[in-house]
Formats: sequence, C-alpha cells, structure tokens
Amino acid sequence: METGRTPTVAQDTLAVLGSKIAVLLIGLAIQATLAWLLGPEGRGSYAVCLLFATLLGLVFGLAMDSSGRYFVASGRMTPAEATWSTLVGLLAGSAVAIVVGRLLIGSEFAFLAKAPRESFLVALVVIPFYVIGHGCLFLLIGLGRIRWMALTTVVGVLAQLATALILIAGLGMGVNGALLSIVASGAANIVLSMVALSRAGALAPVRLRAAHYRQLIAYGVRSYVTRLSNIVNLRIGTMLLAFFAAPAEIGIFAAASGLMSQVLIVPKSVENALFARVASAPDGRPASVSRAARVSGIVAGLCLLVLVAVSRPLVAVLLSPRFLPAVPLIWIMAPGIFVRSISQVLLPYFMG
Repeated sequence: METGRTPTVAQDTLAVLGSKIAVLLIGLAIQATLAWLLGPEGRGSYAVCLLFATLLGLVFGLAMDSSGRYFVASGRMTPAEATWSTLVGLLAGSAVAIVVGRLLIGSEFAFLAKAPRESFLVALVVIPFYVIGHGCLFLLIGLGRIRWMALTTVVGVLAQLATALILIAGLGMGVNGALLSIVASGAANIVLSMVALSRAGALAPVRLRAAHYRQLIAYGVRSYVTRLSNIVNLRIGTMLLAFFAAPAEIGIFAAASGLMSQVLIVPKSVENALFARVASAPDGRPASVSRAARVSGIVAGLCLLVLVAVSRPLVAVLLSPRFLPAVPLIWIMAPGIFVRSISQVLLPYFMG
C-alpha cells in the first residue's frame, strides 16, 4: 500500500489541470480526426451511437460509480469493500444495459434510423468499457489518488486517438472504428486503474455482503436524478436532434458541442481535487468550494472569450470547412458553458 505525504488541494488541482490540458490537446486531435475522416454525416451517426451506449450505461449503472467514490472517500467502507462492490455492481448494470439495448435495436425508434444497425450493435460493446472505466477513475478520486487518475486519463485518450487513426484512416472502418476506439480507451483506463487500486490496497480479498450493495444503491438513488440530468444537460441537443434531424446536422451540432465542452477541463480539474476532501470534512468546506467556483468561472470565461473570437478559423482548420455551420452554435453555447463552469465546482459540496 502506498504511503507518504498527502498532496495539497493546489498540488492535486495542478496535477489534474496538467493532465486535463494534455487531454484537451489530445481531445482536439480526436475531434479533428473524427471530423475530417467521418465528415458531418458520419460524425452524426457516431454521436447518436455513442449517446445510445452512454445513456444505457448511465441508466442501469444506478450511479454506483458516484456511490463508490463517496464511500471510499468518506471511510464508510474500507477501500477493498467499496472497490469490489462498485466494480461488481457496475458489471451487473452493464450486462442489463446490453440486454435492454439489444432489445431496443430491434425496435422502430426514429433514433435508430440515424446510423446502421451494425453500428448500434458495436455500441453495445462500448457499454461495459465505458461504465467500468469511468467507475475506476471515480474510485481513484475517492481514494485521493489524483495523480494516478490524471495519468490514467491521459493514457486513455491517447489510446482512443491511436486506435481511431488505425481503425478509421488505416482500415477504413468508419463509425464502427470510432466506436471501438472508445473500447480501447476504456480498456486502458481499467488496466491502469487496477494497478493503482492494487497499490492502494483496494483490491485486497474481501467478503462482499448484501449490505454493501444496499448502501451503494441507496446513495446512488439519491444522486441518480442529479447524475442523469447532469449528463442529459450536456447532451440534450444531440438527443433531440437524433429524433428530428439528419445525421449531417447532428454531426455539426455534436462537433460544436464537443469543441465547447473542452473548456470544462478547468472546473472538472478543481472538482476532482476537491471531492475527497469535501467528503471527509464535517462541514464540506464551503469556503474553499465557493472560492474555487469563482476562480473557475474567471479562467473558463477568459478561455471562452478567446474561443469565440477565433471560432471561424479554428473550425475551418480543426474540423474542416464542411463544419463551418457550427460557428454560430459555438457563439450560442458560450454563455451556458460559462455558467456550467461555475456550477460544476459546486457539485463536490452537495455530493460529498
């Protein structure tokens, strides 16, 4: 088990921010790869399939990743109890999500007409890797292994970029290749997280009890609506367009949304660094959280001003001229992203 001096909030924030900057740059490369190689129509089909997989995973995951993070951070379960209970619970939830997803694919929803059926089948493979990969990162945050989480996140997006280039550009697999790159990213997250969890003593043998799952589900249910609404808030535009718009229009919107969401690296860096400390503090450290929210808003606001100012040449170069209709969407989204940059940092206080 690891020992040593506990890093400060500032050190953890810098570590996460450094990794998020790397993730930002790699994420932009991924966005460019998808845009240039798939085009607006393929980008739209990819967005719909990924939305299908992530929503199924979230619905049937019952927010147990958030539960595991809380119980390991608060000390209400031992690291091994929280880790094994969370991973087994997420695996079971993923299995149910795959079964339900397979049944839905056989239906006639308009949503399912935006991509080939075989791409939706590939999306089912994404579910366990996406759900468990994110669950592992949440557990690392709960354990306070922020630097390991940062490293794992960077390796995960590197794996996604490399796999996307090989499968889309090299093998011509199109949307299916883009989806499988998410599988590669999740697998990398799981493998590296297991190393970190093992070093933290969180993979020690432990007897799992029904009481552990009752606790996880009870906490998860209380945060379930919040968790779903948090995700849906970011993706509501893509969800609505998936029913009414053509794949190319969905692709343009998804590209704009994906570009703007990169600004959220600032509040997410602060949120990850704060959570373990807030969860273990009796008062939740409201002064630290409010101060962090103000700083996050200032930094994110400056980033948004720059992004809006250079949006037209940025889109033309990064996403290709075919995505220039996304520029007005970027201007419209900017105020909402600014507000979210402040509110995102408040989440650790309420969740902890």
